[in-house]
Amino acid sequence: MSAAIAESTGMRWSVEQRLEFIDFRLFWDGQVNRSDLVNTFGISVPQASLDLSRYQQLGSENLSYDKSLKTYAVSDHFHPVVRELTAGHYLSQLRSVADGVIDLSETWLGSVPPYAVVPLVRRRLDSEKLSAVLRAIRQSLAMRVEYQSFSQPGPGFRWLTPHALGFDGFRWHVRAWCHEHQDFRDFVLARFLSISESKPDQVDPSGDLAWQTEITLRIGPHPGMSEGQRRAIELDFGMRNGSVEVATKVCLSYYLERQLGLDLDFKKISADRQQIVLLNRAEVEAARQRFVSSPPAKAARYWQGE
Repeated sequence: MSAAIAESTGMRWSVEQRLEFIDFRLFWDGQVNRSDLVNTFGISVPQASLDLSRYQQLGSENLSYDKSLKTYAVSDHFHPVVRELTAGHYLSQLRSVADGVIDLSETWLGSVPPYAVVPLVRRRLDSEKLSAVLRAIRQSLAMRVEYQSFSQPGPGFRWLTPHALGFDGFRWHVRAWCHEHQDFRDFVLARFLSISESKPDQVDPSGDLAWQTEITLRIGPHPGMSEGQRRAIELDFGMRNGSVEVATKVCLSYYLERQLGLDLDFKKISADRQQIVLLNRAEVEAARQRFVSSPPAKAARYWQGE
């Protein structure tokens, strides 16, 4: 909702949420009625009627009442009253349901289309360990962790001072100062076997330059593509003038490359198999060199996880 509308109406947050829900259902489902509001928010029928009346005052051209269907239908002149509606918002809810993160009843989705999602193979994370990590971040604590490193045959104990969480597209990591190696590293959260104790620490997260600094990857279609193939890939990735720029933290750029296959030598791979390439590799590597003493070796450690 625009600040002007919020200030002029003196609207409470709960009311604003219900108006946003009406926006959502009208745009994505083409209709909304009182029972939708009652079932989603647990309000009374009179309150639902009041919300719909308030919505009509703010967006009178957005909907009209269909007497035969006994529902409010979206008009051809719809424009959201609260905030812009994005495909990402809708699809993220659909994806969360598919992943089993939330139940359909917890979303604002109404008439859900048939859909299928490629399943993700992920280890279920321990909520107690995550809670301990979050507490350590909030309170600036070092924690003694039993951890299964990728490079060691068995688990071992080490002191870590976490300051952030990161997601590489497949796994959640804890960004932390490693007291053993005396540097900032990524630790895969699923590899935390136990957390035995904690203590106050004074590690300054601002010293983690690979986390604090961003670099931009410029991505384009594989040069071996035909004109039609290039156009299709440009549409897939929202490219303009043959490229798209993606900004990310230096320490996440390795994961981004791996996830998109940009770490592979596209000259040895067909355009059908590797559809996009990194156009500014020299620039990206130069930026990384400021924070990584031996990029190739360090990159391998990043991709595997500590």
